Amino acid sequence: MCRPASMMVSINEIYIGPTDSHENIKSIHSLTDSFPIRYVPIEIYPDDLDFTRDPKDWKLHTDLLKSDWPDWYNEKEAEIACRDKIPQWIANLKELDCDCIAIKELPVFPKLRQLDCSYTAIKEFPVMPNLVELDCSYTDIEELPVMPKLESLDCSHTPIKELPVMPKLERLYCRCTAIKELLVMHNLKNVYR
Repeated sequence: MCRPASMMVSINEIYIGPTDSHENIKSIHSLTDSFPIRYVPIEIYPDDLDFTRDPKDWKLHTDLLKSDWPDWYNEKEAEIACRDKIPQWIANLKELDCDCIAIKELPVFPKLRQLDCSYTAIKEFPVMPNLVELDCSYTDIEELPVMPKLESLDCSHTPIKELPVMPKLERLYCRCTAIKELLVMHNLKNVYR
């Protein structure tokens, strides 16, 4: 699994995609593996995994052994260039899989449609208006905001006591929660308690 934010660095360009996957970025931009290496996979993230931190505090990790770095690759220059891409990455991200990473807080990802933040240290959940699928199981989240487009929610093993009305919710996994009563949600087809 790639750690967000994932990017691909070439000799003269930084490539990002709508997910946190290097393979997805390669596919979208038609990047092919070759020798000599033309694209270097990197991950850039804050040390404490608080994604609300200023991008100047994020650190770069080159996802290749140093012995495999191409001659043109300069990690310091890549770090500066990748930091400049972070706001664009946040603004355009559509899928994020950050389960089992010690993330404590998430920024608002305006275009995010699918999020797996299960098994993280997140306690508060920001409003994400375009979210369609959310897995926040095994977190300490106590309350969720209204998410008008949400169709699938897994909030199992959380301290959540009640859910706001979510008009498009079809699937709800809420095992081992404090939810005693569900509000009427007309689209709800499957409830797993």
